[in-house]
Amino acid sequence: MASNRASAGLTYSWTNFASLQNGWTVSGSITTDGTIGGLLRSNITAWDYTATNGVSTFTGASTTSGAFLNNFTNIGADSTNLFVNGMDGDLMLVADGSYSNLINWSYLFNNYNAQVPAGTKKWDTNPSGQYVDGKWAIASRPAPVPEIDPATGGSALSLVAGVLAMIEQRRRRATLVA
Repeated sequence: MASNRASAGLTYSWTNFASLQNGWTVSGSITTDGTIGGLLRSNITAWDYTATNGVSTFTGASTTSGAFLNNFTNIGADSTNLFVNGMDGDLMLVADGSYSNLINWSYLFNNYNAQVPAGTKKWDTNPSGQYVDGKWAIASRPAPVPEIDPATGGSALSLVAGVLAMIEQRRRRATLVA
């Protein structure tokens, strides 16, 4: 997979697959260095998650001592989605170094599973219909908004000010003629 780097890092929010999570929700984010295309472990700069079912809550973060990425296989990104690619894609976040607090997004065998703590499967279901073109979007971010340079008059405020100035100029001309 070819990759290229955007000018700044990109932060994606984990996607919930409610029908697959047996009453659990997952939230949090993963931040990359802005690389678009196939990712390496080194392209991931930070991550965190919270998994809850309303009774129990488990958290993990890359800033926790001993936390690491595991099973990092066939992960890709575009400007709006982070993907597990291909039939053997896999991403596991281990929060405490001992596999007792982890979340795993696995395309292997078409399973999406989370174990928090280890050995206690919270969900493990076929994500059929959740992926397109061999990619499964596990996190997303808002579509990029084109940058507007106020110096070129491209901002909405500059446009409104310009229209008001033009109306005022026409009003003055009409007053002079009358």
